[in-house]
Amino acid sequence: MCTAARLAGPVVVCFYFVTGCTESATDSSDRLVSETQPIIGGGRDFGDRAVVAIRATTGSNVCTCTGTVIGPRSVLTAAHCVGGKPSCATSSSSFEVLVGSDLSVAESHTVSHPPEFDQAYDNADPFQGHDIGCVRLDTNIGVPALPYNRNSVGAGSVRIVGFGADTPIGTGAGVKRTAITTFGALTANLIPVGGISTGQDQCVGDSGGPTLQTIDGAERIIGVGSFVFGDGRRRLCVSPTWNTRVDAYKEFADRCACVPPPDGMVAWWPGDDNNPQIATDIARHHDGSLFGGVTYTDGEVSRAFSFDGATGHVSVPDATDLNFGVSDVTVEAWIKAPPEAGPQTFFGKEEQTYPYPSIIFRLNDGTLNFFVTDCGTGACGFGASRLPVVSSRRVDDGVFHHVAGIRHSDGRYELFVDGQLDGTRQEPARNGDNTTSLLLGGQSSSGQGVQLPFTGVVDEATLYSRALSADEIQGIFAAGSAGKCK
Repeated sequence: MCTAARLAGPVVVCFYFVTGCTESATDSSDRLVSETQPIIGGGRDFGDRAVVAIRATTGSNVCTCTGTVIGPRSVLTAAHCVGGKPSCATSSSSFEVLVGSDLSVAESHTVSHPPEFDQAYDNADPFQGHDIGCVRLDTNIGVPALPYNRNSVGAGSVRIVGFGADTPIGTGAGVKRTAITTFGALTANLIPVGGISTGQDQCVGDSGGPTLQTIDGAERIIGVGSFVFGDGRRRLCVSPTWNTRVDAYKEFADRCACVPPPDGMVAWWPGDDNNPQIATDIARHHDGSLFGGVTYTDGEVSRAFSFDGATGHVSVPDATDLNFGVSDVTVEAWIKAPPEAGPQTFFGKEEQTYPYPSIIFRLNDGTLNFFVTDCGTGACGFGASRLPVVSSRRVDDGVFHHVAGIRHSDGRYELFVDGQLDGTRQEPARNGDNTTSLLLGGQSSSGQGVQLPFTGVVDEATLYSRALSADEIQGIFAAGSAGKCK
């Protein structure tokens, strides 16, 4: 069989749809599955761009499922769509993600990474759950991600979306449909959604598609379509469709939604330690020490450093690879700052003796300043020939912003705010190398204390020995609370 596994009595269908299936069907109900086959009782859906199709091709065999974009490059779907047991996909299958409302004219994105899925999934006992998978692309999909539920499921109606069959016997072509329905009693891992008795159901081709519920004013994915029971005759989709509960597999969803860290990482201080003494660098072990009024608080991604604007800072000992000469360098982080009037540095490494070589990322009157320079004149980064790149946007508004500063080897500067280019400047490439400690929450420390201390929160501070691309920066911003994959 291509898509169905028999239990005692009715047929249980893992409901991707298949074309060109090379295995033989054993009866009429199985043969229906091999037809090109959307939501039963639903209407056409020309929106919901985050709901996409996933197509797996193995020789002449083509299987199509539904999935949901949950990160800039990530699609959440069912394990049996991408390689669980059983699956029409194998290790030799090629995958593509299709964006649009009609698969005949959808925009195609090639997948080069092997899909991921919960290895515990086995359709021999689908009620065990674990039917959850992930497809990851090389580049940003360009579709806003849908949030997923991390807490227990509450009462209320739900909305189902998919490209599957729109009749119980599995007919209908690959267009996106949606319907409002209800769900029944939950198990620890599953949600029974819809059913013929309600007039709405998921069916063949809706595998991996989302069940959505409005939580705190926003629709969130609470379930991923897994399996449905037929009646053993012509009707494939009769029972409620059992969905994998996303809250039961939130750690898997987190790993799916995150964006792979860009190459060239020199240091990454995520701020997740909750260690009152040590700030761990999870890239190359440039661990820092906490001093003064620095604590931990909620960040954009998990936990973060909170600085008091007076004595609080993280000090990282100097190392050769924390200096970049006149080569490419990128600094990126999430920051949250209250309204401020003067300069405050959240990332700094500055020599305290002439000519004051430095790399500095800070706020000044609410805008961002970034520069790698030295004080060959009295300018110290503020003279007419040594100005920093400055953002056009203010970011001192008490909410998290993703910020990135880039210095290219030719002296060209770029400044990004929330994934968008927000400032450029051309300067000669200057050497900011020095032997002082790198600071988070200040510019430098000396006998006079922390210079230009920062008031606010710094999360996921990361340093690279190359210039990140706009696509990479947009991907980190778009990942939001999922962050870079750890």
